[in-house]
Amino acid sequence: MQLHPLATVVDRIDPRGSYTTRDIADLLRVSDSTVHSLLGGHLLPGGRRRTAPGGGVRWAWTGRALLRAAQLRMDTRRRLPHQDLSPLTLWRLGCRCERCTAAHNDRDRDRRRQLADTVLTEDIRRQLLATVAAGAPASEAAAAVGVSAQRVYGVASRDQEFAAELAEAGWSLCAAGRADARCSTPAAYRDGCRGTGCRLARREANRRP
Repeated sequence: MQLHPLATVVDRIDPRGSYTTRDIADLLRVSDSTVHSLLGGHLLPGGRRRTAPGGGVRWAWTGRALLRAAQLRMDTRRRLPHQDLSPLTLWRLGCRCERCTAAHNDRDRDRRRQLADTVLTEDIRRQLLATVAAGAPASEAAAAVGVSAQRVYGVASRDQEFAAELAEAGWSLCAAGRADARCSTPAAYRDGCRGTGCRLARREANRRP
């Protein structure tokens, strides 16, 4: 059963306190408009409407009212307003439907990619490529410059230019040399060669039916 959005922050609600729309937004780490959407979806009962200085309406809740709201069952009447909120906001509020989960996963993937690009700077890429060209496997070269091999391969999977440079540097790992007849063959790979040609040959052989 889906929990009420406030159920995850009950430890931060003072039963003797008073809370405005802005306070609830801060508790849930969402916008004021999101809180108003929750109010419209019958998820924040117990609030009192007050006239704000200078006109307008301001809502206020006691801490006890919010704690009672946090215990509400989510049902067809009380449900997160998908028509009003973005999938990412709905995820933060506890929705785990397919659409909201996909949006969350997409954002996480984008963040990981941005982090990888930030860590693997142009200077570090040049150092890594030089280390591979000097005869070190990519995993060892990655460790030498302070990044993970997974991060290097992840960036290479998205950056074709970097992938081509990494492949070119990897020819230095050819055990027999590019002029040798066994170079770029699955047999050489089985014998321990990890040069670019032998890795590509092995990959191609594995694709064949």
